[in-house]
Amino acid sequence: MKVVLLHKDVYIPEWVNSKVKYLLEKYNKFTLSQHVINHATRDVDRSHGYTLDKLNESLRNAIGKSFEAFEVELIQYNEGDKWLVSKICIRIPYSSNQEACLSIRPYRDPITKKIDVTNAHIITTWLNSTEDAHYTLDESKYSNKLKCDILGI
Repeated sequence: MKVVLLHKDVYIPEWVNSKVKYLLEKYNKFTLSQHVINHATRDVDRSHGYTLDKLNESLRNAIGKSFEAFEVELIQYNEGDKWLVSKICIRIPYSSNQEACLSIRPYRDPITKKIDVTNAHIITTWLNSTEDAHYTLDESKYSNKLKCDILGI
């Protein structure tokens, strides 16, 4: 199984952006990983100084709005030409000077293993300044247009 990581500042094909937009508009319920809960309740630092109440409020306000993904992970499905979105990273307003960055996976039922496209599982969250320009981006971690063309993405 091939995994490809894309970043908006390197390259994301338009069809991926369309698929991500569709998925983000479908999400109407979010579950939080234990990792997210731990950061909010006991492992607080500069980038994890969020509260669950404020995070839930930010999520409620974000539902149904259009957000651009800054990072997308794709997995190849059955070694064919089908690629599935397996992770989406977005930024949502958190406070007047901070955004919450959310790493989201589609919710997979633990028993049936079926994916529910109306629910998202937030695997990690951190806070960034609204002024953050991400100057430390390591472009070598992400696929570029040439690699995506070769892979048929």
